[in-house]
Amino acid sequence: SSDLSNHASFATTLAALPAGTTSPTAVRAVHKKVTGEMPSVLKFAFCVVGLSMCSPAACTKEFLIKDASPSSSRQDLLLHLQQELGRQSFETVQDRAAHLEEVLRSSFRALPQNSRGGIEAPSVRLALHRFFQQTYGLQIKGLVLRGGAWHQNSPVEALGSLASPGLKELFEEHLRHGFELPDLALMAASLEQMLRAEAAARLRTVLAAFSHTEADSVDRESAIQLMQAYMAFYILVDEDDVSMVTIRKVLESVSQIEELYPHWKGLQESISNVVDEVLPAAQTFDFSNLVDMLFSAITKLGLVDNQQWCQDVKAELAEMEEVSGTGRVRLGDFYAPVLSGAKFEFSENVDYLRKLGALDESNSVVQKLIIPNYLTAPSNCVGAGYSAVCCLDECEALLSELEEQVQAPETSPDRILRVVAALPSPSVPGNRTIPHHLQRKLRDVARQHNGQVPIHGRLFKQWMHFAYPRECPFPHLSGTTSPVGVGPYEAETGMSVMAETEEMQQHFQASRRVQKHSRGKQGPSMWTLEEELLIPEGLYQSQPQRREDGFTGITLCGAVASATVTLVNFALHVSGAMRPVGDKVHAV
Repeated sequence: SSDLSNHASFATTLAALPAGTTSPTAVRAVHKKVTGEMPSVLKFAFCVVGLSMCSPAACTKEFLIKDASPSSSRQDLLLHLQQELGRQSFETVQDRAAHLEEVLRSSFRALPQNSRGGIEAPSVRLALHRFFQQTYGLQIKGLVLRGGAWHQNSPVEALGSLASPGLKELFEEHLRHGFELPDLALMAASLEQMLRAEAAARLRTVLAAFSHTEADSVDRESAIQLMQAYMAFYILVDEDDVSMVTIRKVLESVSQIEELYPHWKGLQESISNVVDEVLPAAQTFDFSNLVDMLFSAITKLGLVDNQQWCQDVKAELAEMEEVSGTGRVRLGDFYAPVLSGAKFEFSENVDYLRKLGALDESNSVVQKLIIPNYLTAPSNCVGAGYSAVCCLDECEALLSELEEQVQAPETSPDRILRVVAALPSPSVPGNRTIPHHLQRKLRDVARQHNGQVPIHGRLFKQWMHFAYPRECPFPHLSGTTSPVGVGPYEAETGMSVMAETEEMQQHFQASRRVQKHSRGKQGPSMWTLEEELLIPEGLYQSQPQRREDGFTGITLCGAVASATVTLVNFALHVSGAMRPVGDKVHAV
């Protein structure tokens, strides 16, 4: 029959290839050429024949990984990425990705994995968001969560307009099968390259505003001037598309920055220090030097300069807490410094605070501000476009430490209690005793999940909020808040974010009428038992058991080879039992 003829042709062609060095790429090419439209079960058998001829390394690395995502292989992705970035940038991305595999390994192992051992889009998005926040102090548009759920948007959206549609399509195609660790590292490295590309695009606009071109080299004084102009542009110009920004807009931001950004003096000094740190001996600076220094300056702004302001605000709010250590401030106390004329910062209206998710309204009489939700809100971010500098979510560092120790997407409540009891935060000491009411809450969560606690679910994040009230934001149900920056809120509502004096006075008086609670234990007043998993229930799969290193490619290929004859005979038997009738196939 034609099937047997195809089988013979396939076997003959494979036999002509060097033994032990047959690559999966070659096997696939021969298979595609020979098999045509034969029954799929026979095709599968022939694929197994080819697999059994691979070298151990090829079997375990190239064939299994590449064929796990047949419609878009990692090789196809790398090829397109090289074409888009150019050879030099591509090699930089590859080298960086190899390093990032170790950086991301603990997070990867702790995330829910699919049947292929890969992580799905929501997990990719979470891992990348945490990486950029902890490494650069940046929130990347498309990764950060703004009132929704992790699964509602693809992490590929974070590539933005700086990547071609073709490259984004390849990432999406590859993501459908789940990302393995090398894929996650590659996307992280690609996003880093996009950050540099955005910095370069903004810098070209700044250069034009000061009558320079990309080909120019500048002295130290001019380099500092250009970097300061860039940072003013980055902080004040709220425009995603850099190409739409005019030279006039850049110059306006330079003239207004000192008045509008209260920390400008300190940032100017920081920029001068970056020049000395990155290129201390340089006398002149080219375009590439400027991009390197700007990247360092933005990272320093994200991790050091802006975080000092965040910590100062956190300390002020902690002093106002209703009960020390609860992470909550009565709105009347929040507004009091503004009403007395001592400050102007704490003046956001109730509607805006509610949209940010920064309100505890469990007591209808006295509303309270939730400190970590307020700090991490977009209202405290600077920068627009691809990335923004925001107050760090200090809970992410705590969760990373937990992941490092657990190395699984779920674990027992007893293990969590041991880890958390020993884990200190800036406001909570280590080696403490977890309060009994919190121990009970954690066991309640475990009962909903067959005795285990999913460490990326909403309920566990809610538990972490009450375990670390000043560091961990309260996780509202997705869709119940819509955090936006000041500009978008005012454009959408036509209202100022600042509360009217009358509104502030009403909350101040309400706080005075209700006597403050005495210091002591407080139960979680906002606690709910509504769960939201990182991967929606229908898609969540248990983490596959990891094989020991001793299970090598030789073992795998030996096992496959031992089954090949039986499988091929079965396939040929089924193939022979099928006869075409018209356009249909019937069993005979």
